[in-house]
Amino acid sequence: MPNGPAFGPGGTTMYLADSALGTVYAHRVDPATGTLSDRRVFFRLAPGTGSPDGMTVDDEGRVWSALWGAGEIRCHAPDGTLLLTLAVPASQPTSVCLTGSELLVTTARYGMEAPGPRPAGRCGAVGPLPDHRAGGGRRTVMRRGPFRESGGAALKFINNGHR
Repeated sequence: MPNGPAFGPGGTTMYLADSALGTVYAHRVDPATGTLSDRRVFFRLAPGTGSPDGMTVDDEGRVWSALWGAGEIRCHAPDGTLLLTLAVPASQPTSVCLTGSELLVTTARYGMEAPGPRPAGRCGAVGPLPDHRAGGGRRTVMRRGPFRESGGAALKFINNGHR
């Protein structure tokens, strides 16, 4: 099942998730024709560790991907190296969006009776992610561009209407 897609800065790389295979591919894009070529595995998840779903790319070329079934958002460098894993209080994050100061996450309740304690957590609900800490105990907020320091929570939840 295809998900994404997301385009790198400059529009010459397209990332597309094959959720069923747990794989995100990177494709070269010809800017003049839109033709895709040179497909390569960008990252692949181990079986049973979630499925890549919606994603976005920041100005530095880092790919932020929601992992359905894993309750995580992962950030990968342009070469596919895993840089950061953020736990989400919902087992089914569906997509991510970078704003000027925050990473917004959509979640779904599909297949669940009601959102409740983890692993369901805030599936289909709206609410902030508790503060998290990145390297050196510093709080990090994602934005389009380099990481910056912040005293606030990094993620907010948006109900995307999936039931």
